[in-house]
Amino acid sequence: MSATVRRAVAVVIGPAVLYLGFFSLYTWPWVAHPSTVFFTDTGDGYQNVWNMWWINRSVTVLHQLPWHTTALHFPYGTSLLGQTMNPFNGFVGIVLLRAMPLVVAFNVMVVFSFVATGVTGFWLCRRFCGAYIPALIGGFFITFSAYHLSKTLGLMQLVSLEWVPLFLLLWWRLLERPTVRLAVGTAVTLALVVLCDYYYFLFSVLAGVAILVHLWRRRELHLERRSAGAFCVLSALLALPLPVALAVSNLSDPMGGGHASASSDLLALVLDGGHWRFSSLTRWYWGPTPTTAGDSTIYLTVTVLALLGAAVVLHRRLGPHASFWLSFAGVTAVLSLGPRLVVHGHDTGLPLPFALLRAAIPILQYNVEPARISMLTTLAAGVLSALVLSRLDLATTGGRVVTGAVCVGLIFELWPASPPNTPVTRPAYVAALRRLPPGGVIDDAATANGRIDKSLQLYDQVLDGQPLAFGYISRYPATVLAADARLATAIARDAYPTLCHEGFRYLTTPATRPLPGSLHVLYDDGSDIIYGLC
Repeated sequence: MSATVRRAVAVVIGPAVLYLGFFSLYTWPWVAHPSTVFFTDTGDGYQNVWNMWWINRSVTVLHQLPWHTTALHFPYGTSLLGQTMNPFNGFVGIVLLRAMPLVVAFNVMVVFSFVATGVTGFWLCRRFCGAYIPALIGGFFITFSAYHLSKTLGLMQLVSLEWVPLFLLLWWRLLERPTVRLAVGTAVTLALVVLCDYYYFLFSVLAGVAILVHLWRRRELHLERRSAGAFCVLSALLALPLPVALAVSNLSDPMGGGHASASSDLLALVLDGGHWRFSSLTRWYWGPTPTTAGDSTIYLTVTVLALLGAAVVLHRRLGPHASFWLSFAGVTAVLSLGPRLVVHGHDTGLPLPFALLRAAIPILQYNVEPARISMLTTLAAGVLSALVLSRLDLATTGGRVVTGAVCVGLIFELWPASPPNTPVTRPAYVAALRRLPPGGVIDDAATANGRIDKSLQLYDQVLDGQPLAFGYISRYPATVLAADARLATAIARDAYPTLCHEGFRYLTTPATRPLPGSLHVLYDDGSDIIYGLC
């Protein structure tokens, strides 16, 4: 076996197999049947399924870029610049969909994100600890962190964490030992980050600034004209177009529909929440609080907190950059608590540093959810855990016992609740819509718990391919909201000739809520009805 092959096995294949094995353990038995359900929830999960479907359709069928569509909010359409579209997964999905169905392609990208995050996290940890097994443990914590696992609850863009550790690693190396080749790799990686999520792009940039300041203060910052120029030019060409287009679009047509900057509970980083397999042990705290499983499950584990405590005590012996990672972890942890201090679900009204940061940086007022900053805390905690463990001597019984105890603690404390499973099938009326000639659809039959479900409407479109009235997207331009209001008024007034003139051909409704009047019934299976509007 050549040295190149041995190195590939050691730093890529071996870690990937390890993390794939634990992903399989944590998601069993789903991982054995990846073609039966989507590995996501029924809320935003279907929206992310639509994202992959739309990017493939836009590029391969319509031959256009995917950041505008008339398939939703028909007939006027909408910008998708504010959509959490994670286009990296969609573009890879174009290739995957040539060989597999959508459900398998979507699930492959979920698995890839967890395995790849573990591998890039392992690389980041190894850069600082210099030891193999501690770096593997650090990568394990990063990819199977409570934060990361809880994002499988419908937030595919946040599952796609894999490029952030790699960017931080390459950026650090670029600032220490700049080369043009490294500059190209760093810029490309930053572009991959923005193709996954705007949040992660913003957080990566802020982390990059912190690293630059740290190395400058230590007089370890080395700038070289050619490499700096290559990075700046490529970043401007590859990474900046989407954020700039979003900012410009938001100025001309302000977007709404995002989330408020809600505060996290003080103990969210300490006590496990609702997405833990053994959440009954902490229900005494989380039970009475008005929080979701995803919000309450961002904690660092008792095991990692113990390692962080050891890092505080031993930081002078952990290498020249341990203090930076400790400060970085502490600052991001406090920022992740949000604008005000919340304890056991009670808003104390006490302002926290995030409120000041949001006031100082206007872009942070654009629907930035503070809890997601804990992603950076997780990365720093993984590096610090690896640093502490690297100081143990695995040749001794004590070193092996402590390392083994850490592994057992992490496996237990990070074990997630049963994985989310979203059905692939839909009622028969969706297949009937697919057989009808093209035309706009008002899909009121997509109901859950007796109410119209916007996520189900998106998945119906994935299956039937018909343009849809309204449509669930992450951010709504003001002009689209105004057009939606006019369309809703026309529907409420039963203005069918007007709707027909605008291109709508079909209206679906549950059979329990038939429409009065003389509309032609195109399909009725006793459960759902499709009416012809023209």
